[in-house]
Amino acid sequence: MIPNIGEINFGRYLSKRLLPLTVGIGLLISVFFPATYYFLEYNIMRHNAATYADRFAKLMHDLVLQSETLWKYQTYEYRSILDHLPPEKEMNLTILDAAGKPITDYIHSNYKTNKLLDSWAPSASAPIRFNNRTIGTVEVSLSQEALITRSFLIFIISFCIGSALAVLAYMFPVGIVTTLGSRIENLIKNLHQANETLAAEKERLSVTLRSIGDGVITTDIEGKVATLNFAAEHLTGWKQDRAIGKQLHEVFHIIDEKTRMPRESPIDTVVRNSSTLEISDDTILVCTDGTERIIEDSAAPICNSQSKIIGVVLAFRDVTEKKKMAQDLLKTQQLESLGVLAGGIAHDFNNLLTGILGNVSLAMMYLDPEERAYNKLQEATKAYERARDLTQSLLTFSKGGIPRKRTLSIDQLIMDSASFTLSGSNVRCNFSISEAIWLVDADEGQMSQVINNLIINASQAMPDGGVIDIKVENVTISQGEMTPLKAGRYVRISIEDHGSGIPERHLPKIFDPYFTTKQNGHGLGLATVHSIIRNHEGFIHVTTNLGKGTTFIIHLIASEKLSTETAETKSVAVAGKEKILVMDDEVIIRQVACEILGHLGYRAEACCDGNEAINIYSQALQAGDPFDAVIMDLTIPGGMGGQQAIRRLLELDPQAKAIVSSGYSNDPIIAYYNEYGFKAYVVKPYRVEEFQETLWSVLHPSEQLKAV
Repeated sequence: MIPNIGEINFGRYLSKRLLPLTVGIGLLISVFFPATYYFLEYNIMRHNAATYADRFAKLMHDLVLQSETLWKYQTYEYRSILDHLPPEKEMNLTILDAAGKPITDYIHSNYKTNKLLDSWAPSASAPIRFNNRTIGTVEVSLSQEALITRSFLIFIISFCIGSALAVLAYMFPVGIVTTLGSRIENLIKNLHQANETLAAEKERLSVTLRSIGDGVITTDIEGKVATLNFAAEHLTGWKQDRAIGKQLHEVFHIIDEKTRMPRESPIDTVVRNSSTLEISDDTILVCTDGTERIIEDSAAPICNSQSKIIGVVLAFRDVTEKKKMAQDLLKTQQLESLGVLAGGIAHDFNNLLTGILGNVSLAMMYLDPEERAYNKLQEATKAYERARDLTQSLLTFSKGGIPRKRTLSIDQLIMDSASFTLSGSNVRCNFSISEAIWLVDADEGQMSQVINNLIINASQAMPDGGVIDIKVENVTISQGEMTPLKAGRYVRISIEDHGSGIPERHLPKIFDPYFTTKQNGHGLGLATVHSIIRNHEGFIHVTTNLGKGTTFIIHLIASEKLSTETAETKSVAVAGKEKILVMDDEVIIRQVACEILGHLGYRAEACCDGNEAINIYSQALQAGDPFDAVIMDLTIPGGMGGQQAIRRLLELDPQAKAIVSSGYSNDPIIAYYNEYGFKAYVVKPYRVEEFQETLWSVLHPSEQLKAV
């Protein structure tokens, strides 16, 4: 641990730590040498004592040979032997008999008795033997007074040497540290600053990584995970403490979206090429719980100061929703492109149908219903109805399919449409409709088409018959709920069949135009439903369970109005007699319209575009014989259509009554005709009854037409 430079003096700091060490060294030297000398000399003296004891025991053996019984009493003989011992040897010699009783002893003249020192004096003993028997013992002990004196002198000398060495060992480092204190101080200060800077950088990096919205993973050169930020933990399902040290492919498991095969580890590619790697958005990240996320990913090398790669950093983000939105946008663009094509086809087809149906309707007026030809014309009218339904399906994909909304009760419409669609089939409906269902603003015809298509789809899912559960209820979506719907009041419609269900692989395509799994299907049913609900600003989604059935759920915005739109009218039985101007670019439509008007009692004139219509209307106005109403085709290729003509007409005559006519429109004029100055609309192809009702409602707005 680095000491705090603000609280210490380096000389004192080091001296405190060196003092015990140097004192210990001095004491060790002072004790080691005298102790070693004493131990060695003591063992030598013990050896000498043993030698002396053996030698004297042999001498005693010789005396025993002379007289076995009198030897222990010949003390003068012992004295003569002891007197011949070396005078410098300070010893104490004792002779014992077999019973251990002292016979005699000898104490050297220089041997000084000391009870404390004699207790551990160097000593030895040797047996006196005769005829293999021990008849006595010789004990010898040497004085260690001289040894202790010499050892003490050696201790004094060692203490002096040890103290001197300790002082040197203590003073030399302290002097150096004191001399170099400022340098050490600067060094420690720099180390402190470096540590603080490193800690701050580490903390800043940690905060930055954890606050980044993208997932970030770093690894070493071997591909072992070093760090994960919070986003990476969320996307992979791994916590950092569990992931650190594991191989990247365990934590960051990626596969190819199309082939479902594992992708090559980005670590290997980055290290091999020493460059940044961008991974395409067709990569799927498989989380620990099996969840799959489409990701965008990039990997880059981490290099040290020598530009050597020491690891890799990966940054990735979840683009599942982004890709889904892109696919939805592409699908919408495809629908819009199809709508343009469908609208063009519908426009031309409706013009043809108008000519056909108009003439058929007129022909039927001239025939007796009992005639055979009348029945054939009725069959032709039914064929026309089927052709018009197909045209209407195509128109739904164009902006001309914008709903003509009015406030209505959706629950009654659902029951009527569902019951009519299933009449005569082996499938029945089970209705569950809550009380006081809110009203909705919707196009009655289009919503009926939605219910019809969904009921047909549900009944076809149960070829052996069954029950379709239809549930209608009020719901309120709160702010912040995880739903694509805005907060507000909705009417929720659920249509559930009990068929085989929809395979998961087909779910993303069921609302695509011309996608069908039925042998005789045309693939416009669900696509039409989706487009209509979208144009009503609603939402439709599907849930399915293989082998159990499918449920389509629709949310429609509840109306702010409290009652349905109705108008009080009175019945009048009169025929038309007013003057009508017809503007259309197709000759056959002009002819049919004028003939129908003439048959209804009106005076009719026709023109081909907006400029001509303005001129004719202006001349009639100046002549005092104005037109009572003008029927304007909305789209005139290469000329002035109804949208431009109505503005000029109202400038000329603010009281002018104009009716917009079209079989196709890429503008919301048909749905919101009154906002553009029109009084009503009439849809091609014309039917005599509809034509008559529309004209009468414009010319006599307070009266209800009653045919004569």
